[in-house]
Amino acid sequence: MGATENDKDCLVKDSPEREKKNWIGWLVTIIALSMVVYHLYAAGYKPLPGIQHRAIHICLGFSLIWLVRPWSRGKKAGASKLMTAVSLVMVAFMLFITVYAIVTFESYSDRVGLPPETMDLILGGALLMMTIEAARRTVGYVFPAITGLFVVYALFGQSLPEPFTHKGMSVARFIDAYYLTLEGPYGFITGVSANYIFLFILFAGIIRNTAVGQFIMDFSMSVIGMFRGGPAKMAVIASSLMGMVSGSSLANVAGTGAFTIPLMKKMGYRPDFAGAVEATSSMGAQITPPVMGGSVFVMMELLSIPYWTICVAAFPIACLFYIGVFLAVDAEAVKQNLVGLPRKDLPSFWKTIKGGWFLVLPVVVLIGLLAQGYTPTKAGFWAIVSAVIVGAISKILRLNWRRLLYVLEEAAKDGLVVIGLVAAASLIQGIVSVTGLGLQLSGILIDLARGNLFVLLLLTAVTSIIMGMGLPILICYTLLALLVAPALIKMGVLPIAAHLFVFYYGVLSMITPPVAPDCFVAAGIANSDPLKVAFQAVRIGLPIFLIPFFFVVNPVFILQAKAPFYNTLWVFATGAIGVYAIAAGLQGIMLNRTFMNVFERCILFASGLLLLSPTILPSVAGLIVLVVMQVWAIFKGKRQQGAAQAA
Repeated sequence: MGATENDKDCLVKDSPEREKKNWIGWLVTIIALSMVVYHLYAAGYKPLPGIQHRAIHICLGFSLIWLVRPWSRGKKAGASKLMTAVSLVMVAFMLFITVYAIVTFESYSDRVGLPPETMDLILGGALLMMTIEAARRTVGYVFPAITGLFVVYALFGQSLPEPFTHKGMSVARFIDAYYLTLEGPYGFITGVSANYIFLFILFAGIIRNTAVGQFIMDFSMSVIGMFRGGPAKMAVIASSLMGMVSGSSLANVAGTGAFTIPLMKKMGYRPDFAGAVEATSSMGAQITPPVMGGSVFVMMELLSIPYWTICVAAFPIACLFYIGVFLAVDAEAVKQNLVGLPRKDLPSFWKTIKGGWFLVLPVVVLIGLLAQGYTPTKAGFWAIVSAVIVGAISKILRLNWRRLLYVLEEAAKDGLVVIGLVAAASLIQGIVSVTGLGLQLSGILIDLARGNLFVLLLLTAVTSIIMGMGLPILICYTLLALLVAPALIKMGVLPIAAHLFVFYYGVLSMITPPVAPDCFVAAGIANSDPLKVAFQAVRIGLPIFLIPFFFVVNPVFILQAKAPFYNTLWVFATGAIGVYAIAAGLQGIMLNRTFMNVFERCILFASGLLLLSPTILPSVAGLIVLVVMQVWAIFKGKRQQGAAQAA
C-alpha cells in the first residue's frame, strides 16, 4: 500500500523543519505542547483537584486563543504589533487569574456569604469578559450574544414579566456567585472538556495524521467497490468510520469528501447527490459511538450514567440510519444505471489488510477498554499511547519525533474550538441552575403543548433544529439538555431517551436547510448548489428525522426497556424493514429495481411508519402492506423489463 499524492503533500506541509517561526510562534508551540503534556499526565496519573484542574485547562486554551485566533475575521492573529502586545498582555493576565484561583481556591469556600473581596471582583469580572471574548473569537458573535442574554437575564430578572421573573442580582453578587465556583466558567461542562473531550480531540488529531484514513478508504473500496453504486457506498463506510473518531462532521466532509465526492461524480452520480451522500454520512457519524461529537461526555455527566450505557443506546439507531443511507444510495445507482468499479481497479482486500491492519488498533483499544468498564479518561489515554506507537511503526506518514511534536501542537489547536465555548456554556448552565430558568421553561413548553406528548416532541424537534443551525453541536446539545429535555422528562419520557431526542435533532441541523453547514462544505467540493445538496441530504437521511419519535415511546429501540429477547428482535427487525419501506417510498424504487408511481410510494411510506410503530398490531399491518407491495413490485418489474426489451 503505497503513499498517495495526498500523503506526499501532507508530508511536505506537515514538516516542521520547513516552517520559520518567530518567537511568538515558538511561544504558541510551548503552550500547545504544555497543554498536551498536562492533560496526558492528568489522564494517565491524576489531575489537580476540582477547579484547579479546570482553571489550568481554561488558562492554556484561552492563551492559545489569544495568540492564534484573530481579533476579527479576515485578519491574521498578531497582524499588528499593537494586537500582538494586547494578546500577550491577555495571556499574562490569564496566567495571573489562574495562579490566583489555584492558590486561593481552598480559602474561597470560607468566604462564601461574606462581601466579595476587591481582588475577587476584579479577576472574576475579567474572567467573565474573557470567557465571552474567547467564544467570540472561536465561533463569531452568535453564541457570545446568547451568553450575554443569559447574563442580562441573571442581572435583571426582577424586571422581567412572569413567568420569567426572579430576584435578580447585583454585579458584585453575580461575580461572587459565578467566579471560583462550579456555577461559572469553571463549571461542570468545562470539567467535561478538561477530563474527556480534549483527550479525544487529541486522539482524533493523531489518527487523522497517520495512514488510518488511507487504510479506511482502501478497505472500503476493496469490500464494496465492485457492487452497484460502490463508490458512494464506500463513501458511506469511510465517512462513518472516520467520523466516529474525528468528532467533527465538518472536518469529516472536508477530509474524506475531497476523495469520495470526485470519485462518485466520476462514476456518474449527480454532483448534488454525491455531495449529499458525503454530508449525510459525515453527519451520521456524529450519532454513532464512541465519540458522538464529544456530546456523549456531557450527556454522561448530566444523566450520571455510565458512558457505555449511552453508547449501547445510540448504536441501534445509528445502524438503522445507515441502513437507510445505503438503500438510498443503492436506489440512485439503479436509477442512473450505475455499476461498480472493475475488480482490477480496486485495492486488494488481503493486501490492504496485511499492510495496514495494525492501523486500527488504537480504535480497537479505545472501544475494548470502554467495553470493559474503563473510564473514558483512561481509555482515551491508552488509545492515544497506542496511536503514537502505531504511527511510529507505520511506513506511511510515520510519526518521527519531529512530526509527532507538530501533530500534537496542531491537535491542541484543534481543541480551541471546544475550549473557547465550554467556559461560556458552563456559565450559562450555572445561570440556568441558580435562577431556575430550566424549570420555568419546562413548564412553558408543557403548557404550550397542552400536555400532549406528540405536540411537545414536535416543538422540541423544531427548537433543536433551529438552535443547532447557529451553534456547534456540543453547545447546542448542552443548551437543549438544560432547557428543553427536562420538559420531556416531566411528561414521562425516559431521561436517556429525552436527551438522545434533543441531541439527534441538534445534529440534524447540520444537513437541514437553509443553513446546513455540512452541505455547504460538500457542495463546495462537488461544485453544486448548497441548497440542492441540503434537500438531497434530508431526503437521504429522513429516517433519522422520524426514528427519534418512535424510540421516545418505545425504549426498546435504544435497548432501555426490560423486554423479552424475541420482542427486542421483533422491534429491530420491523424497524430495519420499516426503514427500507420509507427509503423505497422516498426514492421511488424497490430492491428488485422496480420503479413505483406516486400513489405506490405513499403506500410504501405509510407502511414504513406502521412498521416503526411501538405496538404489535400496527407493525404487523405495516409488514403485510409491504409484502403485498413487494409482490406487486415483482410483477410490475417483469412488465417494465418486458416493455424495455420490446422497445
